[in-house]
Amino acid sequence: MFKSEKKYYQKSFLIALAMAAVMFLPFVIIDGGYFIFYGDYNAQQIPFFKHSVEMVHNGTFGWDWQTDLGANFIGSYTYYTLGSPFFWFMTLFPASISEYLMAPLLCVKIALFSLFGFMYIRRFVTKPQTALIGGILYAFSGFNLYNIFFQFQDAIIWFPLLLIGLEEAVVNKRRGLFALVVALNCFANYFFFIGECVFLVIYFLCRFGCDKRFDIRVRDFFALAFESVVGVLIAGVLFIPSIYQVLDVPRSMNILTDWSFLFYGNEQRYGLILEGMFFPPEIAARNIMFSEANAKWSSVALYLPLFSMAGVIAFVKGAKGHWARILIVICTVMSFIPGLNAAFTLFNNNYYTRWWYMFELICCLATVYTLEHEEFDLKFGFNSCVIVTFVMTVLAFFAPFTENNIVDGESKATLLPRVLVGKFGNKIEKNQISYELIIAILLCAGFLILLGFLIKIRKTVSSRVFSKQLLIATVVSSMMLGYYFVGQGRAIGPRVGYYNEVSSARFEIDDSEFYRIEGVNEMNNVNMLWGESSLKSFTSIIPGSTFDFYKLMGIDRTVNSAPEESHYALRALTRVKYVMVKSNNLPPEETYMEIYDYMNTQGDYDVYKTDYALPMGFAYDTFYLESEAKGNVKVDNLMVSSAILTEEQALKYADILEHEDPYYAGVINTTKFKADAESRIAQGVSDFTITKSGFTAKSDYETEKLVVFSVPYCDGWSATVNGNPVEVDKINGGLCAVVVPSGTCDIVFEYETPGLRYGLYATFGGIILYAIYVLVFVVIVKNKPRRFSHLYDSDQRVGISAHRAYVKRITECVENADERGGDIPSTNRFVDLDLLEEKLVEDEQDKK
Repeated sequence: MFKSEKKYYQKSFLIALAMAAVMFLPFVIIDGGYFIFYGDYNAQQIPFFKHSVEMVHNGTFGWDWQTDLGANFIGSYTYYTLGSPFFWFMTLFPASISEYLMAPLLCVKIALFSLFGFMYIRRFVTKPQTALIGGILYAFSGFNLYNIFFQFQDAIIWFPLLLIGLEEAVVNKRRGLFALVVALNCFANYFFFIGECVFLVIYFLCRFGCDKRFDIRVRDFFALAFESVVGVLIAGVLFIPSIYQVLDVPRSMNILTDWSFLFYGNEQRYGLILEGMFFPPEIAARNIMFSEANAKWSSVALYLPLFSMAGVIAFVKGAKGHWARILIVICTVMSFIPGLNAAFTLFNNNYYTRWWYMFELICCLATVYTLEHEEFDLKFGFNSCVIVTFVMTVLAFFAPFTENNIVDGESKATLLPRVLVGKFGNKIEKNQISYELIIAILLCAGFLILLGFLIKIRKTVSSRVFSKQLLIATVVSSMMLGYYFVGQGRAIGPRVGYYNEVSSARFEIDDSEFYRIEGVNEMNNVNMLWGESSLKSFTSIIPGSTFDFYKLMGIDRTVNSAPEESHYALRALTRVKYVMVKSNNLPPEETYMEIYDYMNTQGDYDVYKTDYALPMGFAYDTFYLESEAKGNVKVDNLMVSSAILTEEQALKYADILEHEDPYYAGVINTTKFKADAESRIAQGVSDFTITKSGFTAKSDYETEKLVVFSVPYCDGWSATVNGNPVEVDKINGGLCAVVVPSGTCDIVFEYETPGLRYGLYATFGGIILYAIYVLVFVVIVKNKPRRFSHLYDSDQRVGISAHRAYVKRITECVENADERGGDIPSTNRFVDLDLLEEKLVEDEQDKK
């Protein structure tokens, strides 16, 4: 690599790293060493990373006892942590400091956004200076800032490498690299990898159809296809178990149908898409301008600091025939058509634009490409942004909105401009102008004013000075946008010190048996910070049987297990034995707390205990049919008294269980619950012990019994009783059950991650195929990739004699122009001297 190029690679990483460190440092100091944000970042990223580190340190890769009622660890966490190299770096340190590592690793991730964005954009622009601006824009773009909220950073980091790998394979004829980057992206996150494959096909067609340098022969195509398959095989150890798990989650099977494929049912989404392009990103779950778009967590953010869409619009107007122009138009159209937008999530009916980081990278390229081509009308793009921003601002402030207004206990309608709603609308909160919207509009206007000033002075300074001004303006604008977004998220997050108090809480409970806990009115997944198992959890990827279990009880379980407080029987059924309540809070009245008694106070928490928590395994004597249980508001109470069976299961276990009189299904009260709970406790198993591969227990019944465990059913479970294999059945909608004979029995459950064995085979086979492939092309065929051909717009001179004198003359021209404060001739403005000299030396050597 040339010296002039190498320093820009370093700059793209180090500048972004410094910017991220400066951006996060004040918040880390305020929160005592943690970076605390808002929403999913606090409730998922921090707990998930810490919990996963603990699982790896314990060598437990099978069944996870701290995620919901239990989950497939690999299948559940490939989406969140296991595919991230940053996570595996974190495992080198004690789990107790994992929270403190989140901010430093986030800074490194942002620096890699910039580096890899720079590496990709550099292929298509003349000057590394402008590619540097593009990398910083990608790092601090609206999409990437928005998704600090989520755990999607790894997909964003590695995606530019996927495009680089494709370019190297097709343009430079480099073999083997594409397979590695495919494996890396597939390994990082299977969900986003599927969307990347869709985008890659569109990208390939645009490049192939519009750029003659993107030439691909038949053998090149088959090599590309082979590397694609090999790359996926190499990632198989995580990819295949993930597919098994996703197919088990009902939410992943919801598909767009009918007119929903062509039109958004909520018309405000069209406005939200425009807002995402022309305005700074909103905090997830807080749609302000288009509050009824029903897209609170959809990642609708495409804004670029300083430039907005000005460079993109100018590029689309001026770069006729350019492949990126066509790609931008295609991406824009796909964003506005639900079915095409959903193609990146296999047509799932949940609305997301989480593929926009791919679109964002192309927008960054278009923006800096425009900066290098003065013939592109950047002023037109600027004026377009001003008009769109002004119109949307006026509508946001003054367009009339009909509101349901509560006055004297009655609902009334009011028709007022949004800006007047708060003053005359009797405390209407919906559609009021908020400070977040005002700040976003002011920030957007400030960036446009700065951009307009830079456009105005462009022709009065040299290109080198202008590049420096643009870089400084981009850095300042990116920092302002970053502070605005992160500061806003932190402001609506937990109070300072709260997270430290919660995460550092520890409980001394003298109980040798397995149990679950619950934190009353605490943040999601707090049990992971405490190292305890819990009924409550906030995660999308759990066994499908858990969804079936809740469905049978009439509880809507989407991404959060948080049953209402009236379900005291459910808590007893799943052995929630201890409840933690902040000492300054009162426990909920007339709820499940009626079966709990105060035990002691530990730190900031009062600890409550119940004597009615059922054992992890227990036997039934009677059953209800599912048809009899469905519709009952207290199905969990029925489960404490009797098993809930399908008609087939009722016939299957007719010699063990008696059909309970349906009359008792309507007798629901606390007295009956306690009697039923005592009966189940009396028939509970003993010595329930969790192991790295599952769990064990002992039973001693006078007759043959159906024993149910409060463990979600999963295809990976197998069981033996006294060493003899037995069938694991799905009872109560979603719990594991086995038949045990009379007398003393040893029950052993083993868990094997579904698909993991095939995934290991695929990875091993992929590595072998890759090694053979590289051996053939590199050692035997001695394939030599093309050099320099990726620097498309560099002014390369081939076959020039006396090249040293030529380079010297160009150097003098540049130096004289700088001394005069002027500019060099446009034909030589973008010459990279180091690149030119090395190319000419190579040409001369090739001739010899």
